[in-house]
Amino acid sequence: MLHTSALTFSYKNGKTFKYPPLFCSVEKPLLITGQSGSGKTTLLHLLAGLLKPDQGLIKINGQYMTSLSGPVLDKFRGQYISVVYQHPHFMSALNIRDNIALAPYFSGDHIPQSEIEKLAVELGINDQLYRLPSSLSAGEKQRVSIARALISKPALLLADEPTSSLDDNNARTVTELLMTHSRQNGVALVIVTHDQRVKDFLEYKEHVYVG
Repeated sequence: MLHTSALTFSYKNGKTFKYPPLFCSVEKPLLITGQSGSGKTTLLHLLAGLLKPDQGLIKINGQYMTSLSGPVLDKFRGQYISVVYQHPHFMSALNIRDNIALAPYFSGDHIPQSEIEKLAVELGINDQLYRLPSSLSAGEKQRVSIARALISKPALLLADEPTSSLDDNNARTVTELLMTHSRQNGVALVIVTHDQRVKDFLEYKEHVYVG
């Protein structure tokens, strides 16, 4: 589902990152760890198509993303890639159900209410669908963020430090939810983190250390 080779990226200040080959499939999530400043976030932005590498290839769902640009890249990214962030951002005036449906709406996709409700039940947030984001705990917000990422049925789910602000119980729960529901929905999962707890929580994984 995801393959990379010989990726490099340089910033204007001269800081250069070189990355090992990466592989990720639905059956085997990819865990990327490393110290602060080791290039983890840069790598995630490369995989998300937000940055273009100086060299190397990124292949997602059979397409070399590195050969795409402009509106074609934007369309590919919207169709095949979703991101779960460390600190989820929501439209504060919209309830949780509408926040989950927002991204597909802007992409021109209609998501049936039944699909949102089914995913909410699976993630344990069905009681929160008509609440505002400000009323949720950190763990609940991450569950909503996972639902929002999965509702578009992406091929690749990127999770950026999804557990670092959570206690041990919520960190384990969120990691297991990411793994279980990405697999159930046929989505390849990449977790980028410096949270060493995730190594123990995430089963059957590929593990790459950068830095």
